[in-house]
Amino acid sequence: MLITSPQNPRIKAVAKLLESRHRRKTGLFLVEREREITRALAAGFVLTELYWYPRRWPQDWSPQGAFGLNEHQVIEVSDSVLAKMTVSENPQGAVGVFEHRSTTVDELFLKTPEKPGLWLVTVGIEKPGNLGAMARTAESAGCSGMLVCTNSQTHGADLYNPNAIRSSTGAIFSLPMADVPEDQAITLLKAGGIQIVTTSDRAQMRWDKVDFAADTAIVIGPEDTGLPQS
Repeated sequence: MLITSPQNPRIKAVAKLLESRHRRKTGLFLVEREREITRALAAGFVLTELYWYPRRWPQDWSPQGAFGLNEHQVIEVSDSVLAKMTVSENPQGAVGVFEHRSTTVDELFLKTPEKPGLWLVTVGIEKPGNLGAMARTAESAGCSGMLVCTNSQTHGADLYNPNAIRSSTGAIFSLPMADVPEDQAITLLKAGGIQIVTTSDRAQMRWDKVDFAADTAIVIGPEDTGLPQS
């Protein structure tokens, strides 16, 4: 199948997934670039369809070969159609439509007896690129998972925002992640006996004096205001 018109109803529906409300409504999201698509598939995310512009790829490259897809999952599009469904100024040439996958809080805080857990908890992070970078850092640091929270002042960034995915370099797929309101998160952490670590200019303990041999959650607040005093 070849689609050349950006006004095609199917393309319009896919392009709407660039908006958070449509991602929530449909349970679908977009993934750009070969590396991120590969990581999503490797992590078990379900790809429903993939759109690609062949002229941006080597002649011997194909989505079927690179991702193990069948011909019914692959739709060829023109350059103008590809541009309608991406946020990149210079898209690589492939966009996958994936299904959301939920991780429960219980699954996120599942502990292993061999080592203490370390979780990153973000509260009200507004910029998707920052959220993605935090996921990438958390994965590199060996965190057990990441809890994304909202507070009363801000709704926070969307995990499946294309900029968050790109900034994470795909860590959003391999790192266990869940979202929950901030007040519930603190209750869950305390109930699980997990020590909570934050940063403050009034702190009385240096970060390198914290006992990370215990189950620990590092909590980070919004970019502009930081965590509330409470």
